[in-house]
Amino acid sequence: METGHLAEKEGTAPGEESLGYIIQEKNGGTFVYLLDASGTLPESTLELLTKEKINCLVADCTYFDSKDRTGHMDIKAVSRLKTLLNPNMTVASHISHMNLGYSKLKSALAEHGIVTGYDGMVLEI
Repeated sequence: METGHLAEKEGTAPGEESLGYIIQEKNGGTFVYLLDASGTLPESTLELLTKEKINCLVADCTYFDSKDRTGHMDIKAVSRLKTLLNPNMTVASHISHMNLGYSKLKSALAEHGIVTGYDGMVLEI
């Protein structure tokens, strides 16, 4: 297994940089973990990720709508990232109490083909 870190343009506070992770199994499975991301990834990170066949993308979906907030993604940003990177599975995680309730969020994300993460969830790549 190989691991690496990915620059995420903006962290949870203005001026901070946040890091994501890429984990590549020897069998070719690729897992990408992007939390505390604003949804606007640096070109170098996007260039690397668009060349990968991603089995599973876990992305921050802290808010339902993040328009007045920085450092986190919302449903639209996760959906855009899913479309751009075309992973086999996308899981929304890092969900705030200020988001929709679990059932409503699960339904809203499912419309975009995104799975709602939960505590104790196990993912296989």
